Amino acid sequence: MAVFRRIFTNARGVKKETSRYYVDFVDHQGITRRIAAFADRRTSEDLEHSLRRLVATKQSDGLPDAGLLRFLEAIPESLKTQLAAWGIIEGARAAGTRRLEEMVADWRTHLEARELAAQYCQEAPARVRRLFTGCRFQYLSDIDAGRVENWLADCRRDAGMSIATSNAHLSSAKAFCNWVVKAGLADKNPLSRIAKLNEELDVRLERKPFTAEELFVLLKATEKAGFRFGMVGWERCLVYRLAAESGLRHGEIHDLMKKDFDFDAGLVNVRAACAKNSRNDQIPLRPELAESLRAYMADFPMTGLAFPNMWKAKGAAMLHADMWEAGLPVRDEYGRKADFHSFRGTTAYLLSEAGVSLATVQKVMRHSTPTLTAKHYVRLSVVDKAAAIGKLPDFNPAVGPESEEMRATGTDGKIIGSPIGSKSCENIQKMAINGNKLSEKNMVFRVDNTKDNPLISQGVRIGAGEEIRTLDPHLGKVVL
Repeated sequence: MAVFRRIFTNARGVKKETSRYYVDFVDHQGITRRIAAFADRRTSEDLEHSLRRLVATKQSDGLPDAGLLRFLEAIPESLKTQLAAWGIIEGARAAGTRRLEEMVADWRTHLEARELAAQYCQEAPARVRRLFTGCRFQYLSDIDAGRVENWLADCRRDAGMSIATSNAHLSSAKAFCNWVVKAGLADKNPLSRIAKLNEELDVRLERKPFTAEELFVLLKATEKAGFRFGMVGWERCLVYRLAAESGLRHGEIHDLMKKDFDFDAGLVNVRAACAKNSRNDQIPLRPELAESLRAYMADFPMTGLAFPNMWKAKGAAMLHADMWEAGLPVRDEYGRKADFHSFRGTTAYLLSEAGVSLATVQKVMRHSTPTLTAKHYVRLSVVDKAAAIGKLPDFNPAVGPESEEMRATGTDGKIIGSPIGSKSCENIQKMAINGNKLSEKNMVFRVDNTKDNPLISQGVRIGAGEEIRTLDPHLGKVVL
């Protein structure tokens, strides 16, 4: 390799040197290449050194280290294109050295091409941009797990960010880095070692499900209510019934079309483009609800929205207004708050109350695992837990049943004491009180065949000619 200035003859016939330096080098195929460098010799020599390392990496089939990645990120796009054309760097690797804001835009295009939920395609890239901007990341090589952890910790401490929101930012950033790896733009996910935090330690919103009685009150009042949020009362009532009886989310109901309903079969098809899990699914409808929906959509076009007057947002505000008119509190005595998603929780809760298996509830809720269903939706209330605990026996010794072993001795479980007068009895008493094991030769068994129900009791032979005393298995002591 060589760093030099070219000599040329100008129009007057005078020989001059070029203002910038040039670098000659031999690539991995043994071909001599020449590129224009910089006006500064030192900078041009640094370029020569980096090109030498890049060629050596290519010859050894290795991967560029962090220093070479930073070099590729800093050089002009025209030089990257030229190196990729010569085969010194891969086209994907050259693309991976662009600025992160451009790559995040490409990632969003990828998400939309996969027809994922529109809300996710909008929110996930926005979280990634916020995180990268906060950490001052500009290129892939800048992404550092420690700086991400520190930024998220600062946001939780200083900006009041919840753990759930913190985990959402981390998950979006990890998803972006996974896409980068799959696209061949990087070799590994730099954020893979960061684990999510326990969201149970910082619950900001705990939703309350409706009881069956509360739901009847709400639906009855809403059906008679007036116009608000783009719909008349009976129309909102129909939306609430569909949400409570199917477990559909607010956004999913909003995006439903008439063609998604099979009224004769009593089914509604949730398209992958509308579903949170991006999967097609069919949900059964009760016959009464299916007939009500058929009558409501009788004059609607097949490709039209099922609820054309329903707003995309403000689902919680709409519900709160109807709850206020029905006389129902938005928050219960435990501080849990109702919003539109509470209908989904109501579906799972009422199915569980009806004895439906967890696996079936999971399928209805369209969750990936039954653990998710049990964790967030099928939760026992304090009343349910109290009823379960009430089925345990009362272990209070003052009111509990008297021990059969104690009643058999006729002494109410009194421990043997020195008044018995027998030396051997005193020894046995000491052994029992101190927790010492009794020898096998002193253990005897007595069989009581009373009422054809043999009873074998364990006892202790106190001494020659003395009676057998009972060893209380519960108290670990010898009783009379």
